[in-house]
Amino acid sequence: MLHEHLLHLPGFVCTTAELVKPNTPHKPLPANAGDEAIARLDKVRNASGTLPAAQIRKDMQKVMQNNAAVFRTQDTLEEGVHLIDQTVDSFKDLKVSWSCTQLRVFGGFLTGCGQRGLHALLCI
Repeated sequence: MLHEHLLHLPGFVCTTAELVKPNTPHKPLPANAGDEAIARLDKVRNASGTLPAAQIRKDMQKVMQNNAAVFRTQDTLEEGVHLIDQTVDSFKDLKVSWSCTQLRVFGGFLTGCGQRGLHALLCI
């Protein structure tokens, strides 16, 4: 789950710093680079479950506020890990419905208009 990946982050950063040398050119990308990301985006964009994105966002916000706030204990953090894993699992039942406002915001985000485009899209 998400918390398990975060535990590996410090080791990843150190290892990456050792492997990547300054001024080293990037390897060429394969012809299908990005196809998997586009497929994931399409899956979310066309999701037809029963939970609105706003509800999942609200659930995640509550978990973060209650279990990962500045003043926390080991117990609240452990409970938060369990609850955030449940919230991530709820994405399987995501329902996305597009309004005219969301489409305008999303279009602006894709064309680079407005720095808060995606944030606004997710919070509408």
